[in-house]
Amino acid sequence: MLDAASWVKDSDGKRAKDGVPLAFKMSTFLGHEAGEQLLATAQEWLGAVGIAIEIEVIELSAWIDTLVNSTFEATMSNWDGWIDPDDYGYGMYHSKGGRNRAKYFNSELDTVLEQARAELNQDARKAFYSTFPKIAAEDVPYLPVYLYQYIYAYRSAFSGFIPSPAPADIYRSVKAVTKA
Repeated sequence: MLDAASWVKDSDGKRAKDGVPLAFKMSTFLGHEAGEQLLATAQEWLGAVGIAIEIEVIELSAWIDTLVNSTFEATMSNWDGWIDPDDYGYGMYHSKGGRNRAKYFNSELDTVLEQARAELNQDARKAFYSTFPKIAAEDVPYLPVYLYQYIYAYRSAFSGFIPSPAPADIYRSVKAVTKA
């Protein structure tokens, strides 16, 4: 596929097109062990096909600054999902979403997310939200690569706790916990 797109390998096995190397810098924050491991693996795998990744591991405050100002080429981060798709869908994928750090813009996707957000009928809302990942998958502004598995433990002396598949939602359940 890369050959067909005119990204040719040089004598060192690195790819370039019209003299421009196929290379980018990818960052994560110091202490994000899973991110550092994934970056090392990505560097190895992509390097094998001639794509160069420069890994940058920086202090958390500096990394957050690159997110806030969208001054990264690519970044490895983690984020927890929510049960309601609007909680992350609009925030990360809408052009005016507060967590759209990639500055992603797709007018069709914006329209779908706005329609979903305004829809009160759950079946119609579900139809809008099932459309949005299909549109985003064409552009790939974000590439999820792993999902943490969470294990919850609590004492039988308490009731009302409902484990959540979305870790960020766990605190909604904690409010309902009572001593049995």
